[in-house]
Amino acid sequence: MNRSMEKRKNFATRLLHHNMALVGGFLGGYAILLRSDFLGNAQTSNLIFIVMQFLDGNFFEMMLRIGAAMLYIFATIMYVFIKNKTNIRVKRLSILIDTICIVILSFIPENVNVVLALYPIFFAMSFQWNSFPGSEGYTSSTIFSTNNLRQASLSFGEFLCDKDEKHLHKMFFFLGSLAGFHLGVFFSYFAVKMFRVQGVWFGLIPIITACAINLWEEKMIEEYSEKINTNYSNLNCKSA
Repeated sequence: MNRSMEKRKNFATRLLHHNMALVGGFLGGYAILLRSDFLGNAQTSNLIFIVMQFLDGNFFEMMLRIGAAMLYIFATIMYVFIKNKTNIRVKRLSILIDTICIVILSFIPENVNVVLALYPIFFAMSFQWNSFPGSEGYTSSTIFSTNNLRQASLSFGEFLCDKDEKHLHKMFFFLGSLAGFHLGVFFSYFAVKMFRVQGVWFGLIPIITACAINLWEEKMIEEYSEKINTNYSNLNCKSA
């Protein structure tokens, strides 16, 4: 019975993780399509541009990009503080922040500076990355693809070497993250092509499903914890 409940709990967590990858893919695709091919989910290109803008003497653009990096850092620090100092459920909060991000993005005109226009995404994706780090012992990003592709490839290579099916389980987990992310990109393409800035509202669809799955996950975790505590209490009573 406990094993069955644990499987349901893990499935709910995995499903939510892949759903959030869809959100990450949608906002990543939206940023690239609408904001000059600039990915707001990550910081690598932004940090490179900071150096380039400094060398070019474009200090205004450099400061905007430094502001984006600081916002990314602030969201990470905020996550740590909330997780360790409050009873707030960070997954719920992350979903709420993504929702607010979508609302704000819908009011930012297309002609606004590219970096400034992506400030909401910088913050939301940083918080989401930390709130949904993975599941079942696997560390997997829901906001970009590189490490998910790497881990899926490594797992398949390991399976080819020793034929241990645990590597296939790991591979399919990371493939699920990749599939969710790029399905989000797929939807963002049509949303932006058809509705431009206002296409961001379609990002609320995976947000709604994430809310439902999150409630289910919390219920599964609560039931599983209660079952474990009951079994532990019964074991102590028998021992006494």
